[in-house]
Amino acid sequence: MEVFHELSDEKRLRIINAGYKIFGANSYSKASVSDIAKEAGIAKSMVFHYFRTKKEFYFFLMDHCFVLFIETFSNLKVMEITDFFKRIETYSQAEMSILRKHPNLFKFIMRFYYERDPEVLEGVMEVITKSLSLGMTMTLDGVDTTKFKSDVDLEQLAKMIRWMGEGLSNQFTVFDETALDVIEREMTSAMKVLKTSLYKEEFI
Repeated sequence: MEVFHELSDEKRLRIINAGYKIFGANSYSKASVSDIAKEAGIAKSMVFHYFRTKKEFYFFLMDHCFVLFIETFSNLKVMEITDFFKRIETYSQAEMSILRKHPNLFKFIMRFYYERDPEVLEGVMEVITKSLSLGMTMTLDGVDTTKFKSDVDLEQLAKMIRWMGEGLSNQFTVFDETALDVIEREMTSAMKVLKTSLYKEEFI
């Protein structure tokens, strides 16, 4: 994998995006390394030169997802934002910026989360547990809970927002600028409704 990191940024990004596209469109067993290589414009043998196995590349792509999100959230200082809905807004803007650079990323993530091939199942379940825990931490840790009405279950609210985003995103097969604009607009509108419903009047 060290050889892969020595490639130019443009070539690495091309191979990564090819992986997201092919794995995002197919189950793990049906995703073809030949198709990934063709999409990336390289020989199939080069994929195995950079990554020893298809499985290694598969999990590299998910690790790359984590790095993308963590670095982006860190740069935007998301965890320093104490207002829940302002944090969600910033969080969502970060996700949109990542998806604009990696248009097939969301489909890859959703395929990954529902993948049950025995060859990768154990690793997939470990990643799911890790990511859900991290997502809850980044959504709720340090949030000013005094702005909410007293009967709000914040963990359930965070889950509901995640489900809402997934459901809205699943309406699209291609994440082009139009789709991303619609998702961003609809999520912003939904957050305004939730804020009005769940915040104390003086904080709306």
